[in-house]
Formats: sequence, C-alpha cells, structure tokens
Amino acid sequence: MTEPVDSGFSKSEATVGWKARGGSLLERLKSLVGKSEKLSLERARRAFSEDRYAAAAADFKLLAESGDPEAQWLLGQCYEQGAGVLRHPVYAVRHYRLAAEAGIVQAQARLGEILLTGLGAEGVATDSAVQTIESATTRPSVFQKLFPDGVSVAPKLDEAARWNTMAAESGEAGAQARLGHHFASGTGLERDLDRAAHWFKAAAEQGHVAGELGFGLLHVGFYGEYGSVSEAIPWLERAARQKDSTAKLVLALALLELPDAKRDPARAAKLLGEAARAGQVYAMYRLGEMYRTGTDTPVDLQNAETWLRRASAKGNVRALVSLVRLYAELPEPDLQAAVVSCREAAELGDPEAQYLMGVFVLEGHGAPKAPTEAFAWFQKSADKGVVGAYERLGAMYA
Repeated sequence: MTEPVDSGFSKSEATVGWKARGGSLLERLKSLVGKSEKLSLERARRAFSEDRYAAAAADFKLLAESGDPEAQWLLGQCYEQGAGVLRHPVYAVRHYRLAAEAGIVQAQARLGEILLTGLGAEGVATDSAVQTIESATTRPSVFQKLFPDGVSVAPKLDEAARWNTMAAESGEAGAQARLGHHFASGTGLERDLDRAAHWFKAAAEQGHVAGELGFGLLHVGFYGEYGSVSEAIPWLERAARQKDSTAKLVLALALLELPDAKRDPARAAKLLGEAARAGQVYAMYRLGEMYRTGTDTPVDLQNAETWLRRASAKGNVRALVSLVRLYAELPEPDLQAAVVSCREAAELGDPEAQYLMGVFVLEGHGAPKAPTEAFAWFQKSADKGVVGAYERLGAMYA
C-alpha cells in the first residue's frame, strides 16, 4: 500500500491519524469510495449534457435494466443518435417502446413518428452493407453480427396510430398533427375528416407548424372536399411565418385560387420564389411557367428557363415539357434544344411530350424526318388519351 501523498504527517503519524479516526487506511479508502456520487438519472443526464456520451449511455443502460422508464427513453435517444453507443435504429425503437408502454409521453410521440414514416439506416452503414445485413445469408457477415435484428425500422401504420393517439390525448402537439394526418389520409385509422380537423386544429392552436399546415391542407382540399380555401389562408399564413417552405407553396397556390377580388398574384409569385429557393420542386415549375406564359406576372424568358431547368433537373417532367414550348416559341426558336428536352420527357412517359416528339420527327423540325418513329410516339400518346395523337394516327392510316 502506498503512503498518503503530501499528508503533512510522518508515516507513523499518518497511521495513528487514520486509526484515531476509526479504522485502517484500507477501510478509510473504502468509506471514501462509498461516498462517491451514486448511480442516478441526474448523474447520467449531467454526463450527457457535458458531452460525456459513453458514460451517460452506460448509466442509462444500468438504469434501464433496473426498469427505469425515463432511462429507457433516454437510452433510446442514445441509440438513435449514436451518442456513446453504436447508432442502432432497431435498438432505439425497442427502448422507446418500453418507455412508451410505461407512459412516457415523449417516447409515445417519437415512436408514433418513427413508425409512421420508418427509420432508415443513414449514418449506420452503406447501402450495400444494409443489403448484406437484411439479406439473411447462411453465413452471417460482420454487419449481421452487429445488427442481428436488422438495421432499419419499417413503417407500421396501425401501431403508429396507436402511439400517436396516446401522445395526442396527453397534449403532445406533434402527435396531434400526425393523428390528424392518420384520420385525414386513412393511414392506420379509418378516414374521418372531422376528426382530422379536430386534431390538426389542436396542434395548430399550440403553434405547431405541422398542425397549421395540416389544417390548411385540409381546407384547400388536399385530403378531399372539406371547408374552403378562404378558411385555409389564416392557418397557412401562420405556418409560412414559421418559414415552412411547403406552407409557402400551398399558400401561394391558394392565393391564386381565391375569387378575383381576393387573388394576390404578386404575393403568390413572391411566395413561390421563396419556396423554390428552399428546394420545393413544384414551386420551381409553377414559377417558371408563370414567367414563361406571362400569367399573373410579366413574361421573363430568362427566369422561366432558369426555374424550369432547375425543376426538370430535380425530376419534374412537366417542367421538361414547358422547356420544349419555351424553346419552340422563342423569337428565334431553338428546335434542337426543344427536341432534346422533348425526347427526355417522352422517354419518361409524358403523353404530351410523346405527341410533340411525334410531330417533331414527322415534320423534321429539330430532328431528321422519321415517319415510323413518329407513328410509334403517336401510338404511345394516343394510348394515354391525347386527342391530337388520334388525329395524327388517323391521318397516317389514311
């Protein structure tokens, strides 16, 4: 045993001192260890707040094993975030479920959210590794040993609805908004627009942006005929003020659908621009169309091309068709560029683009004449109900 460090006593004095206080040095050390901070939720929380995640997770595990529901909830967060433990969505949900069953409202709400949309494996493993994990080969891989129960959580709509109902009834705003969606869309619960309105409004009145947006979407007819566009405007305004880009897009479209006296095209264009810059693809398309056609805003072909190109690059096929018309209708038409965009949209299955592609190759505009190819494009377009394609096919048969 080592001597006390810098005690101020000689060895004999130190020994006497310890004994005088009641016991040997070893016993004294044991008593000091016994007085160290005991395992507690407070200690674990403090470790987490100080970024000592491994220590926090270890404490949460011990407390969870003893049946502490709050620790189950917090340990689930550690597994979801990869804080102090290997990130593991399946384990996160497992602990959330235990906490939810014990009545932890936050766990019920988070579980309802995860099971509504699923929880992927982003940040856990590559796509190929995930496929290996979930392929259940006869020879387990390293990943399968690490994740024997899989690495992602699939949506379970019925269970999601159950947890969202429990959390919503406890006043959790996010769960109320999700419960509104369950009722409005008929996912996990029987469709009931009146009950959807009740829960969307409950969340909206707490200032929850998903509730405000949901209540607005309900009134603009997104979920079916219910209410009116004018009733949607105030709720969409509230959601838009919270910088929600979807709310800005829907509000812009609603402002364009109001009766003439209440329409506000200038504000709609501004909102579409904000939504487009935030990444809303449909807003890019609609803004490009407004600039191309001069509908509710002055014609601006440069801005039209910019936004239509951005929308088409994000996969909006209608934006490609609009680019075809833009290039074909320029003061000096660029038919070759029009054909490039048209062929891409036609190959993606757009019936109008298939019809236009037939016209281009039949008449030799921007591409070599090819009647056989034109016939094939008209046939595809006609199969989807395009009247002009019927007329072209009839003429070719004649």
